[in-house]
Amino acid sequence: MKVLGVLLAVLVLAGCRVGGESEASCVLVVDYDGARYESAPRGTPDREPELTGRTATGVLPGCNDTGADEDPPGEEVEVQEIEGVPMSVAVWVAGDLAVRQGEDLPASADAWWGRPACDQREPTTLTGTWLGVRTEKEPRFDGDLRTPLTLTLRVEPGHDNPPALERWTLRVVDDGGAEPALDQEDAERALWSTRALLAVTVTCDGPRYRATGYDLVS
Repeated sequence: MKVLGVLLAVLVLAGCRVGGESEASCVLVVDYDGARYESAPRGTPDREPELTGRTATGVLPGCNDTGADEDPPGEEVEVQEIEGVPMSVAVWVAGDLAVRQGEDLPASADAWWGRPACDQREPTTLTGTWLGVRTEKEPRFDGDLRTPLTLTLRVEPGHDNPPALERWTLRVVDDGGAEPALDQEDAERALWSTRALLAVTVTCDGPRYRATGYDLVS
């Protein structure tokens, strides 16, 4: 599968784990309040949890993924409090979940994983942040969008979105029948702008969300 889209929400990567003498990769690591926090064992939640608005400052340890003799310096990062979860257990960092070492998430956090199957009875427009796109076809140029493809869309609160789908990251299949189709100009604006949102009209194809039309919301 070829990744054509660039992630608009940049994941914070820090703290190296070495997978061999010549391989290293950085994972989410945050030092906060005298303790270390790492990516949740189940990965990034499919639904962004509700946040309280309270913030604090953590530190991303320097990540040496180049094999340099010394680790780069750490940098400060904002950590956010999650509704119903003490910051002594977990925090939200740049669109991802970090859990304190030795702590477990409450059972209520299970609801953050497992994308909902499509059950919309009528065509529904979902407005959100476009995170990326995948297609099986070899790209011919940067931004080449040839169907069939699968979009990753984070449904934002408001914008007349169904409340039950707000904050979920969904996969939307486009088999080439969308009208209007997604053109390259709108695709670039949706991926690169910090304000533009993509509105995708969907119908249900079994449990899958299938795109039937696009619009750009500035």
